[in-house]
Amino acid sequence: MTQRLRAMTPTERFAMAAEMTDFVCEQSLAAIAATMPDASPQEVQLRWCELHYGKPLTDRLRAYLAAGKA
Repeated sequence: MTQRLRAMTPTERFAMAAEMTDFVCEQSLAAIAATMPDASPQEVQLRWCELHYGKPLTDRLRAYLAAGKA
């Protein structure tokens, strides 16, 4: 695996990292959604935000969304 990574261009390595990041985010959102079966997609995303960025920031985002600014 190390040799394969070394053989890649920086652009290829970045694309691989971005793809893996997308996959992990999709999987974590799916896991959260599974624990919140009645939640809307937005509620699941807000819970994801809370877990990753903290309650204070997520509360500010919730207020922003409630004010209709998004």
